[in-house]
Amino acid sequence: MDPGSLRYKVKITKPSTLQNAEFGDINTLSGVVFNRFCDIIHQAVDNGEENSVEQFQKKLKFIFRFESFFKDLRETSTITYDSEIFRINGIRFRGSGNKCYVEVLGKSFE
Repeated sequence: MDPGSLRYKVKITKPSTLQNAEFGDINTLSGVVFNRFCDIIHQAVDNGEENSVEQFQKKLKFIFRFESFFKDLRETSTITYDSEIFRINGIRFRGSGNKCYVEVLGKSFE
């Protein structure tokens, strides 16, 4: 992975949750936002049908330079690219040493 390939700017949102002390309700807040550059690989589109309505979901692979906050990302986190929101499906850590990078698999919302 060369530095020139990280040319797409995305916004990673990591929501935080807060539990109400009185009633135990869990509230999701907007959370922490990170703006990062990455490389993007387009993958196959999923076709599905729900309530006789055909739905298409884009699948993208985002490749980032490794940073420590990627260890805390979960499936509740989202990535915004080109005004489209992608839910994180999986995170893979690749490489070692100075050449470590992260592959994040994302799927668009319905």
